[in-house]
Amino acid sequence: ASDQPAHVHISATHTRTHDRARAMAFEFLKGQRTPSEASLASLGTSPNSFGRSPFLAHPLRTDSCQNLVGANSPEAASRRRRASGSRIQPHAIARDLYSHEGEPSQTDENHAARLVVVCEPLGVNNLMGALHPHGALYEKPVNIEKAAEQHAAFRNAIRDTGAVCVTVKDVLEYGCDRSERARLDLERLAMRSLRYELDPDTDPRTLSETERHFVSEDYKVEAVEAMSTQQLVDVIFSRPTVDIRRSFRDTGFTARYRFEPLTNVLFTRDQQIVTGKGVVMARMRSDQRVHEVELMQFVWGKLGIVPVGQIVAPGYLEGGDFIAAGDVALIGVGLRSNEEAVRQLCEQDLLGHRRVAVVKDNFEQHQDRMHLDCICSLLSANCVLLAEDVIGESCPKRRLVDEYELVEDELDGDEGWGRYRCVKSNVELGAYFEHHGYNVIPVPREEQLKYACNCLNLGGGSPVLSCHHLSAKRLAKDSRFDGDVRFVAFEEVTAMYGSLHCCSQVLR
Repeated sequence: ASDQPAHVHISATHTRTHDRARAMAFEFLKGQRTPSEASLASLGTSPNSFGRSPFLAHPLRTDSCQNLVGANSPEAASRRRRASGSRIQPHAIARDLYSHEGEPSQTDENHAARLVVVCEPLGVNNLMGALHPHGALYEKPVNIEKAAEQHAAFRNAIRDTGAVCVTVKDVLEYGCDRSERARLDLERLAMRSLRYELDPDTDPRTLSETERHFVSEDYKVEAVEAMSTQQLVDVIFSRPTVDIRRSFRDTGFTARYRFEPLTNVLFTRDQQIVTGKGVVMARMRSDQRVHEVELMQFVWGKLGIVPVGQIVAPGYLEGGDFIAAGDVALIGVGLRSNEEAVRQLCEQDLLGHRRVAVVKDNFEQHQDRMHLDCICSLLSANCVLLAEDVIGESCPKRRLVDEYELVEDELDGDEGWGRYRCVKSNVELGAYFEHHGYNVIPVPREEQLKYACNCLNLGGGSPVLSCHHLSAKRLAKDSRFDGDVRFVAFEEVTAMYGSLHCCSQVLR
């Protein structure tokens, strides 16, 4: 939250009040957590009026403690009634962090980026992930502090293009020091992330009334309401379960702690895709990542962006398998995403592209190329990077493309999905790109394994960001690529099994 965006565009039609609110957003991103007294006075508000009310009626209720006693108490029933009227969509106070001109969407990675959402790897979740890297889906051991330094430089490189770059933590914390609704939304999210579980060997009927309180939802609410904003963020990122046992001494209880940390939420590409129609929430394949979607849906809502759809079972979709290329949406299927998700996108008209290219990984499905953006990067309107060892009809690791085209009328299920008709089948990926006018620049396998294909194109003529120095230099010399490229050191972050494209979600 100490980072400062390079540009925030303010429409001339905004009111003075909204302008002042946006100025307060700058104060927040500069690290000034509490808005200045001058800013508050300009809004006709005193600093004290933004404090937490001790009389807040807290409409929090989850089902995470169904085995605990006290669920039928009058207090619990009242809390349930209050919760039933609570908002699902969070208060969109963080919409002040960027310009809302036009609909949030992305039809082409070559268009200029407006907003980039990232997640810095400097939280308790990444600390826990570093304890056992493979169990956290990391490629190798990681130095979290060095990774955070490189990620900060990455954010600066994004801002140098003129895009607004915000972190997930920026959005979660934003407004909580001056808005009861923002604070309350964050508490609700923390409540859903925190579980209390009573020792199964303890019969709840043997607990005294005082003991019942300390294992109840009401006590959990008390704990959450007393937390600082940073504590709430840590709860959300670490997803703790508190195992509660009677101790028969001291405070009467002892607790042990289990966690399901969001170790991969820094890869903000994956929890959703951004299409020509808007944000579509994904459905993650790995158990370690399923809870990230709920968090990112909260983030989008607080930014004032309502997703247009969501993938449901049996579909799987991860954002690293989606590349918006203007007229066509490229969607990889294989290790992480499947064709059922593509079917849902087409039948529900969630894409906004005339053609859909389903890129099938039928022959490899390896963690080193888990997503399409591990082997492919759109550099410009006529140039693409592609892993050398997937190119060619006879290549054992080749990718095959089925192309679907939008037609006027709804189709029979055998002909296609929704209004998308299958017009081509099993076209080799390199040949598919060349047929559509792209120069294909091959990347050697040893460089691809170091994320040379996972570039970030922020469009608008800005340099493509690359984390592989040798590949970046060679690309700058290549006559087929008429743009520019900027090297960003990222090896501490890539130790967590992803790179620049994986670590960013873009609205254009």
